[in-house]
Amino acid sequence: MKNVTGTQLTKMVNNPNSGLKYFVLNTPVKEIFQPVLSNLPFYNIQNDSAILAGKQIIMLDEHNGNKELAESLGKNNRASFDYDVWQTDHGFTNKRISLINKVLLFLDR
Repeated sequence: MKNVTGTQLTKMVNNPNSGLKYFVLNTPVKEIFQPVLSNLPFYNIQNDSAILAGKQIIMLDEHNGNKELAESLGKNNRASFDYDVWQTDHGFTNKRISLINKVLLFLDR
């Protein structure tokens, strides 16, 4: 799921057709996302950019939907921030070896 606003998330949660898309253990979509909707600032990682500024971070994405988040986190990062968009799916199905290599290089720094 790409980075969405509270309004977009509310629409998705209330959409009867989105239930199968985010189906988890027979849990209604509304129940899954209710904690997020109740406290959007807490779940917005952009609000943590100052706390994360000293952390080494790699951010891998399967779409450009999180570009704004990556720019926000990268702009404040003093340690190391690496953001890549790969042509793959959410599970990195066709990039598993590349993913392993990327994480190993990151850990070896």
